[in-house]
Amino acid sequence: MLQRVGASVKEEWVVGGDFNAMLNDVEKEGGRRIVNNREGDTLIKERLDQFLTSISIVEKYLFIASSVIRQLQSDRDTILLDLCGCKPRCHPHDNRLCFRYEECWAIERDVKRIINNAWSKDAGNYGNKLENVCESLGNWQRNKYWKMKKDIHRLEENINKIINSSNRGDSVKRLKESQSKLDYLYSREERYWAQRLR
Repeated sequence: MLQRVGASVKEEWVVGGDFNAMLNDVEKEGGRRIVNNREGDTLIKERLDQFLTSISIVEKYLFIASSVIRQLQSDRDTILLDLCGCKPRCHPHDNRLCFRYEECWAIERDVKRIINNAWSKDAGNYGNKLENVCESLGNWQRNKYWKMKKDIHRLEENINKIINSSNRGDSVKRLKESQSKLDYLYSREERYWAQRLR
């Protein structure tokens, strides 16, 4: 119904309150799947109160956030819509606001798996999901960088050994192979730091 209404309303809109319905199983914890029948003493959590907005609101207020205010004297909580949310000047060290796409991710096979795992780790809001993704990709990137540094150091040592070796055999071939690998790693390291300088 809201999709039909939303398509016909040209202005920005926000609807909030108790919808007494869930969009999917992510909004329910405990009990039967998506059915509201209570079973015995089981604790069941359902997200019934929420805000829905037009896409233009989300695009206009980039740091929009919603939160739950606990009401201890009631079985109902209050929901708060904050159009300012986590602006950078308020939270300058918030990793979710410092997300940067890494050029090297486009060619790495592991990245898609890392993003999928991190995104599905938390059934909470999108801010938490994005934080998980940033943290996972950051850790992976750091590990990848230090492995690359070790590989560079190993190849440099290997090239020095080949050059200083008295055994000539296939040394020219091995030297070219090692130099080619080292050049590739140097270019990757250069791209890594070039992006950070920008």
